[in-house]
Amino acid sequence: MKLIRTDMAYRGEFSDTVENYYKWNIEITQKPPTVKGFVPQTGRWNDHSHG
Repeated sequence: MKLIRTDMAYRGEFSDTVENYYKWNIEITQKPPTVKGFVPQTGRWNDHSHG
C-alpha cells in the first residue's frame, strides 16, 4: 500500500500511528471551506463498477 486517502475524521493519533509504525503515507482531504454539502474529493470518490 502506497497511499491512504482519508477525511478529517482520521487525523491525529490514527494517522500518526499509520505513518510512524507502518511507514504508509496518509493524505487527509477536505472540501473547500466555502462549499456546503457533499463534494466528491479527488482520489477518494471514483466510479467503481463491481459486477
